[in-house]
Amino acid sequence: MFLQRALVIVLFCGFSFLLPLDVQGGGKKPTKESAVQMLRDFLAALEAKDYDKAAKFLHFPPDVKVDIQKELSVGLERKEISKKGIDILAAKGKWGKLAEVFDKDVAERRAKRMQVPLDECYGLKFESAAAGFWWTNSTFKIIRVNNIGKLEEK
Repeated sequence: MFLQRALVIVLFCGFSFLLPLDVQGGGKKPTKESAVQMLRDFLAALEAKDYDKAAKFLHFPPDVKVDIQKELSVGLERKEISKKGIDILAAKGKWGKLAEVFDKDVAERRAKRMQVPLDECYGLKFESAAAGFWWTNSTFKIIRVNNIGKLEEK
């Protein structure tokens, strides 16, 4: 990701200093571990039926209007996410830039649909289960959860 390698110009008293990006945002970097933890926290909110909290983990494009409670309440029923599925995905899934984890065309379409820059998106995929994330420079927002709960059936 360009942001991982980018240098940020900081102006101080008329001088320019170059600081690594990880000095910003408390040193946070996009990692597989933080993405998996976000899935776990998202699942906990869903299981508690705290749909307002669960929605805070997600990114919705500004022009998309959804009934959050309705959409999130069916996620568990459809087995889109589960604890065991997250465990399997974390242990066996391929992690990386969205365009490296998915076909580039698919990744481009997903990023465009979510109205986020492709180079700021990450994915975690195993078999037909997948999660997509947008890195906001300090935290992830979930942009895709698909078939993660179905991994436990295999």
